[in-house]
Amino acid sequence: IAAAVWTGGLVLLIVAVFPATAGLPSVERVRVLAPVVARFSNLAMIAVAVLVLTGTYRGWVEVRAVSALVEAPYGLTLIGKLAAFAPLIVLGAVNNRWLKPRLQRAIDGAPDARALSLLRRTVTVEVALIVAVLGITAVLVNLPPARTTVVEAGPFAQHIMLGDQAVELTVEPNRVGENTVTMMVADHHGHDAAFDALQIRFAMPDRGIGPLVVDATQTAPDHYVVRGHHLSVPGMWKLHIVGQVDRFSDVSTDVTLHVQR
Repeated sequence: IAAAVWTGGLVLLIVAVFPATAGLPSVERVRVLAPVVARFSNLAMIAVAVLVLTGTYRGWVEVRAVSALVEAPYGLTLIGKLAAFAPLIVLGAVNNRWLKPRLQRAIDGAPDARALSLLRRTVTVEVALIVAVLGITAVLVNLPPARTTVVEAGPFAQHIMLGDQAVELTVEPNRVGENTVTMMVADHHGHDAAFDALQIRFAMPDRGIGPLVVDATQTAPDHYVVRGHHLSVPGMWKLHIVGQVDRFSDVSTDVTLHVQR
């Protein structure tokens, strides 16, 4: 809505307001347009403030990490959008803080016809930059969010459900080489094991790796561990976790894991 108010107002100035007063003497034209431009400029500043606030929040939601901003296609495209948007902020500030007062002085009997010519040129440049921003935005909305394509390095932790049991899964250090996969059954305080057995099947379908089937070692009734070099290459791994509930039934779930170099 804020973008529509701002962009629509600028286009209306160019295609309707300026041509409608083209037949007036320059001094009279400035006096007619000055209050119109002043009101729109104030409204545009509010719209820009809303755009900055909402855009900053949306950018944080879609990017989350500095590394994603500079490594992912989404982040690089967003930087391009910001590069085109920054001059718009500058031009808007010039119009509001410098040209608008010059036009308003026309109402008090000190018309400045040159200010109107400068305003027309800056508004035209603003519209051209907005078209560029809209074009970049059209590309941006078709890219996967940066937070999904670049993952911060470090241990992996996720809450999963195995049947009706809540399990805290951690992978450390979550890098190629030896890793420790720990599965802690939450809210389990019994003396009997939460599962008769737990098994992890490591696979990387895109590379044709696996599944590598590994039985977890039970270190406590609610604690299971897998150690080894099963995560052998960087990238997206699929962990298929199977818990044997009793002799005749089991439960399972899948976890997607991004392994760092």
